[in-house]
This record gives sequence, C-alpha cells and structure tokens, in this order.
Amino acid sequence: MVNKVTPANKINRVITFYSYKGGVGRSMAMANIAVLLAQWGNKTLVIDWDLEAPGLENFYSNYIDPKSIRSKAGLIDLLNLKQTNPQTEPAALNWDDYISTITIDSHTQLDILSAGRNDDNFIKNVKQFDYNNFYQNSDGGQYLEELREVWLDTYDIILIDSRTGLTDSSGICSIQMPDILVLLFTPNEQSFNGIKSVSEKAIKGQKQIIFDRFRLRTLPVPSRIENQETALLDEWMTKIYNGSGDMLEWLPKKGDSLTELIVTPSQLLNLIKIPYKTFYAYGEKLAVVERGTFDTQDIGYNYETLAAVLANDFQDIDLLVNSRDNYVKKAKGEDYTNDANFRRKIEKEQEEKQKLEDQLHLKEKQAKKKSSVYTFVVIGLLLGIAALVYFVLNRGETDTATTTTAIEQSDSLKLKEAYLDFRKAYYNTNVNQLDSAFNSNMIKQYYQLDKNYRDSAVDIKKKIEEAFGYKFTDVIRAYYSALPVNPFVASNFFEDTISIFGTLINTIPDTLEQRVNKAKKITNTIDGNAPFTVTSDSNGFTITFIEKGNFMLDTEEEYKNMENAITAVVSYNYKIKSFSITNLKGTAIAKVGQKTVLEIFLCQTNDNIPAKKASEIINTLQKTNKYTVYTRNNFKVPADTASPYYITKNQIRYNGDEEKLLAKEVKSIISRIANIEADLMPARTPTKNYLSVFICFAPQQIKMNVQRNPINIKAQKNKRISY
Repeated sequence: MVNKVTPANKINRVITFYSYKGGVGRSMAMANIAVLLAQWGNKTLVIDWDLEAPGLENFYSNYIDPKSIRSKAGLIDLLNLKQTNPQTEPAALNWDDYISTITIDSHTQLDILSAGRNDDNFIKNVKQFDYNNFYQNSDGGQYLEELREVWLDTYDIILIDSRTGLTDSSGICSIQMPDILVLLFTPNEQSFNGIKSVSEKAIKGQKQIIFDRFRLRTLPVPSRIENQETALLDEWMTKIYNGSGDMLEWLPKKGDSLTELIVTPSQLLNLIKIPYKTFYAYGEKLAVVERGTFDTQDIGYNYETLAAVLANDFQDIDLLVNSRDNYVKKAKGEDYTNDANFRRKIEKEQEEKQKLEDQLHLKEKQAKKKSSVYTFVVIGLLLGIAALVYFVLNRGETDTATTTTAIEQSDSLKLKEAYLDFRKAYYNTNVNQLDSAFNSNMIKQYYQLDKNYRDSAVDIKKKIEEAFGYKFTDVIRAYYSALPVNPFVASNFFEDTISIFGTLINTIPDTLEQRVNKAKKITNTIDGNAPFTVTSDSNGFTITFIEKGNFMLDTEEEYKNMENAITAVVSYNYKIKSFSITNLKGTAIAKVGQKTVLEIFLCQTNDNIPAKKASEIINTLQKTNKYTVYTRNNFKVPADTASPYYITKNQIRYNGDEEKLLAKEVKSIISRIANIEADLMPARTPTKNYLSVFICFAPQQIKMNVQRNPINIKAQKNKRISY
C-alpha cells in the first residue's frame, strides 16, 4: 500500500525551541529545520523571541542582508505597541512592516520576525518592558493569543526561538504559545534536569490557561553529543533514556497496554540526537543547505530526522524506527511504502526462522535416535545369531547414510539460519544510525555467509558499504584538516605499515609524520562534489575519491591546481592500509626535498646503543647534506617474519647501484662512530632515492650471537665479502 501526504493533512501549529542553558545549538537547529520544513512545502515563520540575545537572522546572511531584517520593527515593538495603543488588533496590522521574506532557492522561502528594530532604543525597550503590567493592565494574555491566531491563519508552522533559563519571556514561549515544546539539552546534570523541570511546569501551566489547547507535547533532544568517550557516552545516554519517560508520554503503546510502548525513548532519542561537529562551532551555518542531508554522519542528516518528526506531528513514530527514509518521505509529502509490508516481511522471516530451528532440532533428535538404535542392534546381533551379521552390517550402512543425510540437512539449515539472523539484524536496526562498530560487524558477518546466501543479501551489503563510506568521509576530512596542524599524528589515520603510499612503499606513520611536518603549507582536501565509491571484501573496504590541493606527500612536491584520484584500502577500524595516488592534473612548481630519504630505525638506545652515539650518527648524516633524515626511536622488531621490518641483525637496505654507494657511506659512518656493523641488503620492495637503516644490535650482542652459533661467522663473512 502507498500513502501520500497532501496539504489537507497538515495541522497548523506553533513549535517552541527551548534550552535551559545556552550553547546547546538551539538557534542553529531551529534555523536549519525551518529551511527543511519550508522546502517540504510548509509555509513557515520563524520568530526570534530571545530578546536579550537576538540574532537568529544571522543564520540566513547568505540569502538576505541581516541589516534589512533588523531595520524593521520586530517582536518587542509588537509588545510595546499594545501598551502604547490598547486598541491594537493584530489582524489589522500591516505585517509587511514586521515580517521579512528569506529566499533560499527558487522553490524555498520562509518568513522571519526579528526580536526588534536594531536602533538605539532596542536595549532600553527590552529592559523596561514590564510583563506584569503587560498582562494585568494591557490585556497582554489576550493580545498574545490574537497574535498566535493571526500567525496560525497565515502559516502552516511557526517556530519560536525562546530565551534560555527561567524568565518571563521563556515562560510565555514554553507555556502559552506552543503546541509542541522542543527541549534541547547537553549531557550534563544542570542542562538535563533543567529541561525536565521546565517540561513539567509547562505541561501543568498550560492546563491552567483559559485558552483552548490540545495537550502540550514535549520532545527532549540530546545535543552536542560527542562519540569519542564511549563508556561515558553510554552511561549518559542510558541516564537520558531512563529519565525522559515523562517528557515522552505521548509515545504510542501496544494494543490495550498501559505501559508497553511500541517505540521506546531510547529508540527515538537515538535517532534524533544531534552530534557535535567542530566544523559548525564557528559562525552561523545552514548545514542542510551547505552540505545537504544525505551524509548519515553529518549534522544535516539529524536535522532532517528531527524536522520529519515535527512535520509528521509525532504521528507514525514507529515508521521512523523501522524505516527512517520512508518516514522522511512521508514528511515531505512524497510517496512512501507503508511500513505494514515491512512488518509482515519481518514477521514472515521470524516465522521461517522458527520453523527452521524446529526442523533442526527434530533432525538432530532423529539422528541421535537412529544412532542409538543402530548400536543396540549391532551389540545384540553380535552376541546372538552370527548368520545375521552381514545383514546387520548392510543395515548399518543404510542407517549411517541416513544419519549422514540428516547431518547434511542440519548443516544446510544452519547456513540458512545464519542468513536469516543476518537479515534480521539489519532489518530490526536502522543501520545508518548505528555506530561504525555495528557496520563493521555486519560486513564481517556478510562475508561469513554461504556464497548462495551472500548473493541474496547483496542489497544489504551495498547499504552497509554506503554507511561505512559516509563514516569514512568524516575520517578523511579530519585527515586533511589535520595535515596543516603541527604536529601531524599519522597513526590516527594509518595502520602501522602502509603498504603503498604513492612512491613510498612499506613505510610507517612516523615517516609520514616527519614528512608532513616538514612542509610549511598544505591545503589538500577531499572534493565533496566528486564521486565517492565504496566496495568491500572479507578484509575491509576499498574507497575511491578525488583529492584537491597543493602538495604531493609521496614526492614532497608542491603543485598548482593539483587533482588526484585516490584509492584507499581501509581496515574495519577505519585505518588506511594502503593509499595509492594517480595524478590527474596539476603543475609541479617546487620540490621541498631533493635529497635521498634516509629512514633510521633505532631500537631502545638506552639498552643497546648509547643515546649519545645514536644522536651523533644522526647529526653526522644530516651534516653531509646528502640526506633527508627521518628517525624512529624505540623501534621494536616485529615477531612476524613476513613483515618488511623483520630483521635478525643490523641492516642498511638500498635500491639500485646509486643508492648502494650511499649505503656504503652510511655503513662506514655508523661503524666509525659507534663501532656497530650493519649488513648491506637489497630492499624487498625497491624505492628510488630511499635508504632504510635498522640499528638494533650492539657490538657485544653480535659477538655473543656468533659464539653461540659459529656457523654465523662464515655466513656474515660471506655477506661482507660479497660487497
């Protein structure tokens, strides 16, 4: 069945955005949600009721001059007008003198009523406004109700940005004016307890006003949620889920139950919580316009979810939990699939799974029973009639074959059961809203499925890949943001060994850090408008995207108008395992480093090599002016013999004849300064203009090793002679 929302279904309403404390992102959330509601065909008015700290218009500065908005009369002027002219009737006002229209694009407009005309009298008007006098002597309550009626007659949705704290104006915004009270808060005691108290007072207070109202509905919205401190985050979110029940009393209940909910507070709040993104911490931004709503890890996606809850007037909230995208389509007035089909699908799969489990238990029981019968018969016949042995043995073969068939059927049922468990985990959870660990676990499970079932679940795999890609977009953007910062920490983004990084092969994060920190200006970034593709296999993900910038890290070369195609192989923990680069365009303008790269791996110098000697080696090599020296202190030889860093003795690895000459010079310097010998070895994966030096064994250790294993003497001499 297909449903479609039409304008006739809309319910005009006033929605107040309130926060007990400032700094929760209340105004930004409201400004963005207003744009979405307008895009979806709702005639929308936003009102800046934060008279003491106005500025809502600044969020729309790319679409209208804020000064033009502040040049008009606003809310405080409307309130004062009633006191100076008691006969004022809102329906008779020329609203063009108060309202400004903001055009976002060719099909999106919304209106704004500012806090007031920004002149020398504004602050005085706000400070001197007496709410008691307004209500008692100017019939202020009735006047506010008339304003509300005029706005509801003109607009589908009115959004009010309320003052924080417990003030007269915030009381008006939270009690008299709204049909819905959106309560934004951050995860701390003062903020959360504050909105709980306001919610309780607002619900009680609205019951006492004389004006007709439906029951006030409140919606707590966790904001600025960090995803880094996992244990602390879980602790606080659990506290929020458990403490939000009274504010979410409107959630639908199952059947005739008075307590069992169709949608729990944790399910709803997990979907509408607003994450903290550093990018939006500076200036007023319309994320839903500048970066869209498609990135599940970006704030615009969460604003869209919250806007859909408001546009749908809290109806069909279970559809949001089961199919968030269909819920948004419903809010937009687009065709969407009724969730009844979805539920029937899940129920059918659960029934099928139960049947499979019953069959599995039955087959196992039959197999055990036949095996027991067979054993009993064989023993009896062996003790009894020898003439029946042949018959019994043949019968045994038949039973064994039957048992084998039962086991094969059992294995087949288990494969299908694993497939159904996989689909159930996906369909019972909104995968786009869950954390990266869930997506990683799901893709691992997918590649553990039987091949035939894997083909049947390829649609789910693509969805998981898409969700993984959105998350990795955040990681790669953070990587580019971190490049110009000193010090750059490569291990935040790369595995211990980077298989390929352009022309650098088998390098490590430490090398990359030193190379990046050496560059003065790096403006590299991801091209957000270019295609971004994700594929997966049993080992991880392969992600391709376009890089723009001015610096090629692998060659230490500056470019003009650089553009590269990047292919990154990424592990399940979002760390880059390889990073290949194809230059698409750009003109090289300067090389930061022309010298041969000399990468020195030093094991713990306090035990094996005197720190003073190690420092002298490095300084001497730098003074030759032939090398760009990178060092990795406290290097530990890996246990894995397949690792490119596995060594059993000091080594200098080189590429071709030219590098071999340099390697000999380095060997001589190390021997002269520290009396430490190092073997010259061709590199496993040759890299031009690159030498790697491993110093992990002190002279006395080498001698002891030779004494314990005399064969090594000849082997070492042969190696030295060969060079």
